[in-house]
Formats: sequence, C-alpha cells, structure tokens
Amino acid sequence: MYMSKLWLRLAFWCVCTAALCGVGFAAGHFVAPDGTPQGDGTAERPWDLATALRPHPAIRPMDTVWLRKGLYRGNFQSRLKGAPNAPVILRAYPRERAVLDGAENSRDTVLTVNGAWTWIWGLEIMNSNPVRSTSLPGPDTAGTRGTGLAVKAANVKVINSVIHDTGTGITFFRDAPDGEIYGTILFNTGWRAPDRPHGPSIYTQNKDGWKSIRDNVFFNSMRHNMQLYGSSQTFLDNYLIQGNVNFNGRWLTGGAGPMKHIRFEENMFYGNTAEFGYINRSNENLFARLNYLPVAVSILGWDRIEWRDNTVFRPENAASAVRIEFHAPASLTNSIVERNQYLVRDMNQAIASVVVVAEDQSKQTVQYPLTRWRSDLNFDLGGGILVLPGGRPQEPKVFVRRNHYEPDRAHVVIYNWTQQDEVEIDIPAMAPANGDRWTLRNVQNLFVEEMSGTYEGKPIRVPMKKWTAASPIGEELPVQPATFPEFGVFILTLERVKPATARSGAAFLVREGAPGSILLAEIPGLGAESAVAGSVDGETTLAGISVHLRDCSGQEAWARLLSTSPDSLAFVAPGDFAIGPMTITVQTNEGPLDGGSVFLQEVAPALFTMDGLDKGPAVGYAHSGQDEHPRALSACDGAKCYTVPVPAGGTDQGPILTLFGTAFRRYQPGMAASAFLYSRPAELVSIAADEAYPGLDLIRIRIPPAIPDRGPLPLRVTIGHFASNTVTIAVE
Repeated sequence: MYMSKLWLRLAFWCVCTAALCGVGFAAGHFVAPDGTPQGDGTAERPWDLATALRPHPAIRPMDTVWLRKGLYRGNFQSRLKGAPNAPVILRAYPRERAVLDGAENSRDTVLTVNGAWTWIWGLEIMNSNPVRSTSLPGPDTAGTRGTGLAVKAANVKVINSVIHDTGTGITFFRDAPDGEIYGTILFNTGWRAPDRPHGPSIYTQNKDGWKSIRDNVFFNSMRHNMQLYGSSQTFLDNYLIQGNVNFNGRWLTGGAGPMKHIRFEENMFYGNTAEFGYINRSNENLFARLNYLPVAVSILGWDRIEWRDNTVFRPENAASAVRIEFHAPASLTNSIVERNQYLVRDMNQAIASVVVVAEDQSKQTVQYPLTRWRSDLNFDLGGGILVLPGGRPQEPKVFVRRNHYEPDRAHVVIYNWTQQDEVEIDIPAMAPANGDRWTLRNVQNLFVEEMSGTYEGKPIRVPMKKWTAASPIGEELPVQPATFPEFGVFILTLERVKPATARSGAAFLVREGAPGSILLAEIPGLGAESAVAGSVDGETTLAGISVHLRDCSGQEAWARLLSTSPDSLAFVAPGDFAIGPMTITVQTNEGPLDGGSVFLQEVAPALFTMDGLDKGPAVGYAHSGQDEHPRALSACDGAKCYTVPVPAGGTDQGPILTLFGTAFRRYQPGMAASAFLYSRPAELVSIAADEAYPGLDLIRIRIPPAIPDRGPLPLRVTIGHFASNTVTIAVE
C-alpha cells in the first residue's frame, strides 16, 4: 500500500490517545407509563407503549425503545421489526423497573412479539390478578391466566427479563425459529385446576433453525419449569440449552414425537429431575457436557448420546443417578460416554442403569458400578468416582456465570452441601476492582431480599440462613419452600468505581463496532507501556497485556492487539463474532481488569482522523491519475495536525480519495451506501478490507468533477442508515 507503516502507526497512536465522548449511530426513543400518542419519543415527550409497538414509523433497525420506570397496564402486541443482524431493541431503561401487568384482561397474553429481529431486554412481565384457580379442568379452560410473553416471529431474543405470576411464562413455538431466551428469571407461573396445576415456565417446540435457551433461572412453576413437549404431530428439534439453573420443578424434554439434535451444556440443577425423553422412542443425537446434576437423570429412546464431563449424583440416595433406555443395540455401541464424575456412597454402588428394549418391548435392565461400566461398555475410561459419606460433597460448590449481554451482571449459584452458616464466593470472572459496589439479590424473593457491599479484593461472604421465597400472587405460601441453607441462587451486579469504556478505534463519536473492526478500550489504571504491534498480523500479547473477548453468543477469543498506552489499548474484534454486546477483559501481570463492553453491529462505519477527533483531518491519500504519486490528505507538525489540499481535477473526472476507516468491511453489494462531500453527493467507488493491517478498511471516493467548493470540506459516508463520523479534507 502507499502509506508507510510508520505513518499508519502514527494514525493508530493518535486514535489511542484521543479522549472519549459522544454517542453512537442508532437512535434511542422513549416510552413512559404517562406517555401519549402525541409525543415525539424524546425523553421529554415520550410515547405510550402501544404507540411505540404499533410500530411508530420513526423506529428503525438498530434503534432502542427505552421503557422508563413504572407500571404499564394492559395486553400489548409488538409489531416492531428489525432487519437481519440489525434488531430493534425494546429495553427497560438502565437501573429502572419497567413492569408490564396483564391483570386487566387476565386471560390474554401480556406481550405478544410479532416482528422478526426484535430484542426484548430487561422487562418485568407479570399478572397481578389474585385469582389462581379455576373450577374447570384442562389447560385451555375459561378462567385461566394468559401467557406472559408469546414469541411469534423469527430471530427474537428475550434478554435479562423477569417473568412471574402469569399463566405460562413464555411460549416459544415453531413460528419463532432462530430465537433465544437468555438470562431471564421465571417463577410462580401457572394456575390450579381440579385435574392438576397448569402453566409451565417455558413451553416450546421447534422445527427449523435453532433455538437457544441460555443462562436462565427456572423455579417454582405450578406445572413444569421446562416443557419442551408436543404431540406426535409436532417437532422438538435443534436446541442449545446452556448455563441454565433449574430447581424446585420438573424439567421435561420430550413428547410423543421424536426429538432431534439437543445440546445440553453447563446447566445446574437442584431438587428436581432431568428428563431427556418421554414416550417418544426415536430421538436423534443428544449431546450433554459439563453439567452439574445432583438429581436423577433419565435418558430415554435416543439413537446416540454423547455424555461428557458431567458431574452426576443423588444426595442421600443409593440408587444409580443415571437411567439410560435404548431401543436398538447399535445405540449403545454408537454412544460416547467419557470423563464424567460420579459421587457415590461406596465403590460398589451402581452409577447407571441401562435398559435395553427388545422388539417385543420386553426390557432387560443392568445395573452398572464403575468397574463394569468400564469393562463391559468401555465407558468413562477417563472418568471416575468419588466415594463420600452419604454420597454428598464435603464442601460447598459455587458457580459464577458472567452475563454475556450485561458484563456487570452474573448469576451466582451456591450448593452449600455442608449447610454452613456462610459461604464465600470469589468473583474473578467479573474482573472487579477494589472499591466496586456489589449487590446480591436472592432470586427466590427477588424484589425484597438483597445484600450489598464494597469489593475489597477478597471473596464475598454470603449468609445462607436468612433468605426466604416469595409466594405466588393470590396465595399465602410459596409453591415450594425456600431451598436455603443448602442451595441458593443470586443475581450479582457491580457498580464500577472507575468504569472502563470501549468504542470504535477510528472515530471519536462512534460507540459501536463491527466484527473484524478496530476498537479502542479506555481503562483507568491500566498502566501499560506505550507500544505498537510490530507484526502486520497483530499480536495477542503486547507490553505484557492480553485482551480476552466474549461475544453475546458465548464465543470467546484472544484479541489481536495493535497498540497499548498507560490508559488505553487498541485491538481487533474477531470477524466471526456475533452481533450484540461484546465483553472485554484485560489480562495483566497483576490480574484481570474490566475493559468494558462494546455493541457489535453488522456495519459501524467510522473514518480515521489524523488527530483522533471528530471532524479532524482525514487519514488517507489522493490519486489523480495512474502515473501520479499519491498525495497524503493530512499531516502533523508537532502537536498540530492539518489537512493537505488536493487538486479538484478537471471537468470530466475528479481525483479518487482513499480514506482509512474501520467497520465498513461487511458492506455487501445491494446495501444502500453513499458519500457526501460538503452537501454534494460523491461517487463511492469501492469499499474493501486492507490486506496488510488487521481491521483496517479502505474506502475509495471520487471527488465530484468541477466542484465549485474550495478549502476544508466535511466528508462522511453512509451505509444503510448508519452514517460515519465526519472528517475534513481540503480541495484546492
């Protein structure tokens, strides 16, 4: 390329030392309980919720509709609709409680989502009607409670919400492919009828695409916590079930028809069962790994299972923890069972029972202690057992799962097997700093019970005997008693004393980034040496610093570093990361530091300026003809940076400018794209990733011929409705 490495590093250095301010591309709109249809969606004149959800024509893909605190009474239909990789986000305003209450028409759904590419984030959805019973049997009778949230469109995400005291919590059926329920707390759902209780926390089916159910907390449903279920005419295919906490309620995956492709990973259960299969007997491909299951596990009717790295036991119970039922001999030989750990009372205790069902439906059951498990079936050669008194752990087990969408939030799961008065939790996964303010909220009485304190570099001591469980609305007692002191789940949040921030590495005002783009993180107290990567490919460690990244799908990677300074660093986001928030954790010799988070979107066009400031001199060069040497668009003299004039060209054809930017590279032909020089349209010749420098994009623009304007001129590029920052060029 034409520009020297030294000159480009200077551009990076200017970027890395620029201050942070401003806002990003996507618009924010406001809704309030006292908003009106005549409002304009500003914080001063908000809309009512129904007007926003209609949707209001001002709302575009990637915009956020903020719900201010208060009670929204009614039953709402959302027709908000985003675009591929550009969702519309319906979100509670930070640190405010926005509650949708469907009690006025108790039988109807509180919120129905009809538009694709919509994210529902941080809302509380409930039904305050105290009537929890009906005299008629069955799940579809008059007098039942309506669903809390019905998802009826593709690519919908439900994020970090709370759903309680509705009928069914969430319905998530075949008309909602490729959706996700993440970080949501579901409890006290259902109603009572003469035949039995009804109303699961989640009722779901799927055929096309994949559904993700990740990092949620399910408990105290009147029916099932999970009901992945259907008749022989339905489909139960393609689920990622990961990181969930399930207690005090049945977890049922299975129905009359076959299931296919179920991934069950890193889940934590207590006081219930884990069921994979019901009356269906032709299930395909169950993959389970890294789950903590101190419960009875039932695996029925699968053609093949992979069962890896799980911890399984039944406290105070000498029966085998796992029951597997096969309907074809090949299912047993085709399965992979390895590296699992079983807690038992003695060496001869069976860890699993295997039932083989013959064609005539006769059954042969074999109990397998570990030695026979290995010798007869070749299973768990790398696994093992722990012989413990009563088959119970002799110390607490604590999990801290950092939130993928809100990095200052986590679920803390405590198994207090020895029933200690207090349990210590350590939170290095959150990269806390001394002085950060922490709060723990007990999910079993979420709106009442919490504790807080200041992080002092030591584990947090959590008392385990003072907590309670909330009763369902309209009833005097909890669905099930509180699980303390043996088990507890908390939401942990941090308020950073010195918050880190992240933004596009190319633009002073651009807060977003894109996969494959250059980003800048400003981190108080980083204290790194000033350094620039010596390799054109970037380095994963620079000046003793490494940057760990995690996208909102849970994918993790080490960043390619471009530069470091005492309070900031520049790096490249992986090109295959998911659209949504990306968490940044900085590893130093002294330990991890919080690097903030940045929202990744498909494109987030940002142009480099020589001084790192918005409207500064553009970084790039001009080329007026094939044989002419390129001319730099800007230069610096000491601390001052300035534009270098370029000739406007003749009447037929103006010169081509090559601008340096980032987060353009996912531009595809067919996307709306334009360039404006001052107020005049300019030809956008090409957009391409630079082959030499990670994350750098080249944007080629032709100056309009015979342009009448002279002197410093503002220039910007727009892709879709995302406009870049404005840079300055000079035309002579």
